[in-house]
Amino acid sequence: MVDEFFLKSLIQITHGEIRLIDKERDIRRIGQTKEEEDPFFTDEIFFNDVLERRPEASIDIFWEDDVYYARVRRKGIQGWILAGPVQTVVGAAPALKIAQKHKIEAASYRLPYCELKTFLEAMKLLLYEETGEKVCLSELYTKQQPEPEQQKFFEKKRWMEKGGHLHNPYQHEQKKLGSIRAGNLKLLEECQNEVWPGEIGQLADNPLRQEKNLSIVVISIACRAAIDGGVAPQKAFSMSDVFISNIERMTQVLPIQAAVVEYEREFARAVEQVKHDSEHNRYVERAKEYVAEHIDESIRVVQIGEALGINENYLTGLFHKYEGITLQHYIRKEKVRQAKELLLYSSYSCSEIAALLCFSTQSHFSSAFKREVGMTPAKYRESKIQRG
Repeated sequence: MVDEFFLKSLIQITHGEIRLIDKERDIRRIGQTKEEEDPFFTDEIFFNDVLERRPEASIDIFWEDDVYYARVRRKGIQGWILAGPVQTVVGAAPALKIAQKHKIEAASYRLPYCELKTFLEAMKLLLYEETGEKVCLSELYTKQQPEPEQQKFFEKKRWMEKGGHLHNPYQHEQKKLGSIRAGNLKLLEECQNEVWPGEIGQLADNPLRQEKNLSIVVISIACRAAIDGGVAPQKAFSMSDVFISNIERMTQVLPIQAAVVEYEREFARAVEQVKHDSEHNRYVERAKEYVAEHIDESIRVVQIGEALGINENYLTGLFHKYEGITLQHYIRKEKVRQAKELLLYSSYSCSEIAALLCFSTQSHFSSAFKREVGMTPAKYRESKIQRG
């Protein structure tokens, strides 16, 4: 269980207040915050809402604009630890908003500044010290659930770590992109959770615009990696468009960082699916090759299955899954496609074409052709000659 010395050390790191809350909801402040400047004291509704939201969670990170808080469940006793508020941007505006919202005298109210990453790392450490639970930041955000009415959290929260003063290592980026190309979700998650010396270069003066610009770069590069991994360009570009559009609509830094990490994983999942599909698609492609090579024969699905060395029913299901039509229908379509070529570019009669393509009778050929094309073979040839 965490002791007071540890909590005071965290206050020195984050500059924000930390409180112990007992089962009666009495507040004991570890730092020097005055009651009249504590939003959990001045705004009872806010205080109760914080304690009642997601009661099953061992840790809960939440925010109001650029002001962040954390709640950690105490181990062995009924109660909580509340940390914050801290502002993650420089300026007086966040404090003014908090004062107005939580009935604090605005004239003298100030909020402590803490870099967002520092605050989150401190809360991760607090969780471990109190409960023994080890989490990396990406895992921490899987625990956050959406509250649509406050727009505080959304599904699958993730966090992409940053730090230091040098640029992020090139090897780290290559490893991450390689994991996307390979569709290796586990390796990608390991890369995302790695702690490395360095920081992202500055792309804009405004923190929100900086994060959006960075996100667009990351999404664009991940998109190319997914294409290299086998994802169809049109699909990858469509994913990228949707992801970037989502980023542009966001108004907070942390949700953007969380979303980008999830978007990288979506690209990796897309590659993984393509590789999985291609493994099964080889039977589909070989079935198509068999049909093309035996188009002038009577083709039965069981024969194709035997030629490929797989069960007829399995092949039928596989073909329908990836092509959207039955294998028998595909055989008919291919025979009709070949018949159309012969009708246009040969002098064979309809009965001769029916025999060449191994239809059982001319009537069967005519019926199959009309089902696919909408007219009889004779009408088709006649219409093409007239347009000639």
